[in-house]
Amino acid sequence: MKNFYQEKIKWGVTYSQIYARELGLDWQQAYLDILDDLQVKNLRLIVYWPLVESKVGEFDFTDVDWQIAEAQKRGVNVILAIGERVPRWPECHTPAWAINLPAEAKEDRVVILYEETVKHFQIYSNITAWQVANEPFLKSFGKCNEITSEQLANYIKIIKTYDQRKRPVILTESGELSTWIKSAKLADIIGTSLYRTVWNQYFGYWRYPWPPAYYRWHADLIMKFYPVEKVIISELQAEPWPPGKHILQTTLEDQFKSFDLKRLQDNISYTKKTGFDEVYLWGVEWWYWLKEKQNHPEFWLEAKKVFNSRIF
Repeated sequence: MKNFYQEKIKWGVTYSQIYARELGLDWQQAYLDILDDLQVKNLRLIVYWPLVESKVGEFDFTDVDWQIAEAQKRGVNVILAIGERVPRWPECHTPAWAINLPAEAKEDRVVILYEETVKHFQIYSNITAWQVANEPFLKSFGKCNEITSEQLANYIKIIKTYDQRKRPVILTESGELSTWIKSAKLADIIGTSLYRTVWNQYFGYWRYPWPPAYYRWHADLIMKFYPVEKVIISELQAEPWPPGKHILQTTLEDQFKSFDLKRLQDNISYTKKTGFDEVYLWGVEWWYWLKEKQNHPEFWLEAKKVFNSRIF
């Protein structure tokens, strides 16, 4: 079997302002600690539609501006995820005023969201790529309406039109439940999730049996037949998958049953064997919540070891 082992990895995290708030955290202090204590140098940040356009036609990007500016001060690279369907449950994040709009009228507003977002943020030099939606072809997860290839192509066209720096566009896919082909026809870069332990109502906890090489072979096959520049791991599991509940409704015992410190260590080791050189861990808000609210700093401390070994 071919050895894909990769030691030199650009490690990063996804940070969600909304999720940090849900966990009762000071989202700004948590963010600064991610930058200054963990010393993360690669981030995936999220533009949440309800936060930036709480009233129709009135855009306020203050919170995201602050996040990107603080990252820029420290030389931190940013992937910026935009759209209605973006990371964190329920996947689709829609302002109250837009929820009941007719489909065509709502799509018109999503288009405006893309236009205004890219025009505003394209001035930041530390944005390295744009992410369009989040796993838009994964119908089995999230409370969302379907996004078509035609809609995604239009969003990408908007980005290419307004971004003067012509940065690449990322589409994300499930690493376990998708062929990636639809995204490969549209995106410059594919971001794949990598989950090893999940839960569903039929089987309970389930551990995927795929070897690390499965993900590398999948990426190589896609890049052979489609004009994709690169495949990255955009979402590496580094937090529990609760049994159909929010994390705050789940005991620590059940959380650690799904994901304990050994599984974090195992996932890091496993990922190095996939051969990918850019990886974004999923769960930094949970590590911080454990440290600040639950007297469990061990996940945070383990993550510090990862970021101390990174390359930029």
